[in-house]
Formats: sequence, structure tokens, C-alpha cells
Amino acid sequence: MTCSCRRVSLLRIAAFASLLFLAAISRAQVMPQDRILASISDSEVRQLKGNVHPLARAEFDRGRVADSTSLSRITMFFRLSPSQQAALSRLLSEQQDRYSPN
Repeated sequence: MTCSCRRVSLLRIAAFASLLFLAAISRAQVMPQDRILASISDSEVRQLKGNVHPLARAEFDRGRVADSTSLSRITMFFRLSPSQQAALSRLLSEQQDRYSPN
């Protein structure tokens, strides 16, 4: 077997091993459970206090926009479920452990 044939064989093996590794990692990802289980009605909408842009006042209102309008630079923070908080705490403590795989 020539040197170039060995190199090609090793590259094929490395590529196959990489694909197997990526497939295993993608299957290990856990999707979070839906926490909004029903549709939200207008009676359940709440106004959030604080951190409102100065131009977000009634005098600057231009009316309805299309449903497809993208809103940028908006950040919303939600409370974690108890299982999500426990998983986050566990991850953070594991990241402080040099022998942890995380």
C-alpha cells in the first residue's frame, strides 16, 4: 500500500468516526418540555414594569403591524422550572470540578 493510499484510508476512517461522534452527540441533546400548555387569552396578558424604551409611548404609536414583523433587541427572561434550575445548578457545579466531563 502506498503512502497516499494509507493517508486516504486514514482520512476516511477519521471522517467516519467524526460522523459517528456527531450523530451520538446530536441524539444526546434533550429537548425541553413545553411549559405553555394552552393558548393565552387577552385576559391573561400582563403589563411588564420597567426598562421601557422612551419611544414606546402612546404618542408614538403607529397602529398595528404585520404578523411577520420581526422585533429586534428585545430580551425576555422567564423563571426556570424547578427541574431546569436543578439542571443548571448541577451543570454550574460540575463546571467548577476539573474532573467533570462538563
